[in-house]
Amino acid sequence: MNLRLATWNLDEASTTNKTRAFHQIEQIKKIDADIFILTETSDLIDLSSFGYSQKSNKIKNEYGKYCASIWSKYEIIRRIKTYDEETAVCCAIKLPNQKNIIIYGTIITYLSDKGPAGTSKFAEEHYSEILKQSNDWGHIIKRESPEIFCVAGDFNQPRDGSSWYSAHSANKRGVEELTTQLGNYKLECLTDKNFTESGQLQDRHNVDHICITKNTIILNNVEVWQGTYGNNKKLSDHNGVFIDISVK
Repeated sequence: MNLRLATWNLDEASTTNKTRAFHQIEQIKKIDADIFILTETSDLIDLSSFGYSQKSNKIKNEYGKYCASIWSKYEIIRRIKTYDEETAVCCAIKLPNQKNIIIYGTIITYLSDKGPAGTSKFAEEHYSEILKQSNDWGHIIKRESPEIFCVAGDFNQPRDGSSWYSAHSANKRGVEELTTQLGNYKLECLTDKNFTESGQLQDRHNVDHICITKNTIILNNVEVWQGTYGNNKKLSDHNGVFIDISVK
C-alpha cells in the first residue's frame, strides 16, 4: 500500500491568530498526507473536520501549546507513553493493509537551549536530548515489537552533509550521535537530501525529518515546501517535508 507521511514545524502556532492558522491549515490540506506530524502547534490547528484523528502531547508547554501532535487518516489504536510527555508523543496506527506503524513525534531541542539551570553550553542540551530520546525509542521498540517504527519531527539539525546550523562545527558531535543512534535502532532518515543545492529551498536547509525502520518500505518520492503563502508571506520559520512510500 502507498502512504504519505509529512512533518512541519508551525513556528509556535498561534492560539489566537485565526488568520495565520487558517493559511497553515490550507497548506496542510494541499499536502494531503495520510499521517501528519506537526511540531510547535496549538489547538487552533484542528484537522478533525478533514478526516483526521489526533494524539498530542499530554502536557502543553509553558505557552499553552503542543511540542508535537500526530494527525492520522487511519485508526489510531492507542497512545504509547514516552519519556517526556511534554516533548514527545507516540501512538500506534493501524494501516489499511492491517499492518501497524508506531509514530514517534518529537522536537530535539534547539542548539542554544541553555537547559533548566540556564548554564548549558551551546548544543549540550541538543546532544543530551538525542541520547534521552533514542533511549526512549529503544524501550518502545523492545516493548512493542512494531512492524514499522517511525520517528519524525523537528530534529534541529540538517542531515544533508552541509555545514548549515553548525553541523560541521559546534554540533558535529550531535549530528554524528544521531547517525549512530538511528543505526542502532535500524532506522533510515528519508529526508536527508540537500534541498537547497537542488533549488527546492532557499536561504535554509531542512532540519525536519522522517526516519523509518529499514527494509520495511520503498521510498517513492521526497518533497519540501516553503513556509510561506501568497506574496511570500511567512507561515513558519521552517519548511515542511513529506515522503511518499510503499509499505512492503
